[in-house]
Amino acid sequence: MHFLEVLLDPVSEGSNRHHGPLLLQGHSLFQLLRLSMLPWITPLLHKGEFELQSTATWVNLWGWKPSGYLVDGEALRLSVALCYGLSNSVQLRLEVPATYLTGGIMDSFIEGFHDTFGYVQAYRDAFPRNRFRVTFYAPGGGEYRLDDEDAGFALSDLILSLKWDLSQGTRYLPAVMVAPSLKIPTGDNEGGGVDGGITLYLTKRVWRLYGYFGLQYARYSKEEILGISMNPDQWIFLIGLECPLTERFSLLLQDLIHTGVTKDFYAFSESTHELALGFKYEFRKGALLEFGLIENLVNYENSPDFGFHSGLSYRFG
Repeated sequence: MHFLEVLLDPVSEGSNRHHGPLLLQGHSLFQLLRLSMLPWITPLLHKGEFELQSTATWVNLWGWKPSGYLVDGEALRLSVALCYGLSNSVQLRLEVPATYLTGGIMDSFIEGFHDTFGYVQAYRDAFPRNRFRVTFYAPGGGEYRLDDEDAGFALSDLILSLKWDLSQGTRYLPAVMVAPSLKIPTGDNEGGGVDGGITLYLTKRVWRLYGYFGLQYARYSKEEILGISMNPDQWIFLIGLECPLTERFSLLLQDLIHTGVTKDFYAFSESTHELALGFKYEFRKGALLEFGLIENLVNYENSPDFGFHSGLSYRFG
């Protein structure tokens, strides 16, 4: 009985979470068009309180398979979201994202970095720099191509989410949250369709560190994108670690993992690992600045080669 009392001994509100992971979703080519997990593990809002979240993420995309596909370009994803505390344990979030596709400017920097540290170019240097080009040769026949004329700014689909705090956790058990999400086809991109997902979040403080884990199951209605057959569902995992250096400043390391997005199409049928290293800084009460670098250290062909992430959140009400 004493063991159970210790195991279930409650902790003070929020002590099993701090600033939370970077608000960074998946940025592989197809994942930009579909519902992805957003690590929404920020501190709880109180009833009637608002939070305005804004992010900008810029990634370089590269992948080439002869007679299979070419992905060459950069993407800037902009997002503005409003969160509202329906109660002290339930929050509502409405996100309005947009995407800017471009040839970009990072090719020479990335090629120079690869040369300096002895990494292979993976045929990057065989193609023109700073050009936007996406070409898919569908297994059933047919070529689907996007080029500079298809680049530019486009509104993406609205995303509506609800987060329910089930438990603050204890000295030995993690805090638990669950969050259903719905992507509504209101944008101009090729994703289309209604996507839905349900996410389980676990957070726990261990010594001075905070560990974050997320598991999302997503179901998609779009069976085909750019001539390629899509998997109708997907599992998405988050593993994150926060190390506060001061009460206001934390270092963050996180990996967002998606199972294969396509049914049978080369590297896009394999899992993606999008690793991010960054920080969060509360420069004034209720105002958080975040920044991160993105790298694909596991599968080089189906996820962003390199990228930058920034964000600003502000609480009021």
